[in-house]
Amino acid sequence: MRGWSYFFGGFPNEEDIILSLYENLKLQYEFEEKFWYYIAMFIVGTIGGIYYQSMYGGEHASLSSNSQYQKSDDNFKRAKEEVNKRKE
Repeated sequence: MRGWSYFFGGFPNEEDIILSLYENLKLQYEFEEKFWYYIAMFIVGTIGGIYYQSMYGGEHASLSSNSQYQKSDDNFKRAKEEVNKRKE
């Protein structure tokens, strides 16, 4: 998102925001309408990316053929098992 703002502007400088928060000052930046478009674009892009990856994503061929990857522990599987144990 920050890269887009270099071309189109309208996104506040992170340094100014952090310094204002750190020093407990009022933010001197007026949020333009473009800023909210960036936020909306970020949210839509995130949801779209999650949807696309969950529907069409799979293991990459190089991973499925890698012996170390095949032997490695699946932390998500272990976490799901732990949740199921706690439910019982």
